[in-house]
Amino acid sequence: MDSMPVIVGVDGSPDSERAVRWAAEAARLRSAPLQVVHVWPYVTAARAADAEAGTGDPVLEELRQQLAGDAGPPEVEFRSLNGLTDTILPALGDEAQLLVLGSRGRGGFASLLLGSNGMACAAHAACPVVVVPRPDRGG
Repeated sequence: MDSMPVIVGVDGSPDSERAVRWAAEAARLRSAPLQVVHVWPYVTAARAADAEAGTGDPVLEELRQQLAGDAGPPEVEFRSLNGLTDTILPALGDEAQLLVLGSRGRGGFASLLLGSNGMACAAHAACPVVVVPRPDRGG
């Protein structure tokens, strides 16, 4: 496909799983590929080797299984990246038509409406950013 992908950042949290479902539908409606990206902030040598080989990421493996057989976007790619999440995710906006995140990740302040990575992406990504809210946050 020639169109830029819809990229969704994941961390294995329920909020990121909701973001994947939302992003898959957005990609399908746009006839765009979907990239599911997990960023590892702390890396060991073994983890880096697994990432090179495209294996060993339990978060992505779980999502692969969940998306298998869904009538989603025509093309799905799973990427495991190493680095600082609040730097890597906004930079991915340069190669995306849309960047999607859950409203909260695995951080310690669950009462906040928006996590630090969502704020970094909204402030610095070159493409539109969608932060998928929790169902209990409806007004």
